[in-house]
Amino acid sequence: MDTAELVSEEEDIRESLTIILSTIPGERVMDPEFGCDIHHHVFEEMSFTVINHLKEDIRKAVLNYEPRVDLTGLEVGVNEDHDARLDIILEYKVRATNSRSNMVYPFYVNEGTNISFE
Repeated sequence: MDTAELVSEEEDIRESLTIILSTIPGERVMDPEFGCDIHHHVFEEMSFTVINHLKEDIRKAVLNYEPRVDLTGLEVGVNEDHDARLDIILEYKVRATNSRSNMVYPFYVNEGTNISFE
């Protein structure tokens, strides 16, 4: 495997993780279980309990739908600049190469703020 293939594989993994976190279970007709159930937490007040539920939903989704990685760290916190956004920070190890990587997924818990109907 050359360097270009490794980079392409890592980009593919990032895209896969984004798709998993963005997809609501039931959204895919042919695979209704696919996705991550974090979207039912939209509009909830963020508490320690809710954040732990989010983390558990994320861990299960990554375990079930991205077999190329091992999740090594997971943080969920309110973004300092946007209080309606949680930053989900995934740290993972790519199994094939044993390389470590991370990504930040922005999750908006209060969708539709500052909308103007003019």
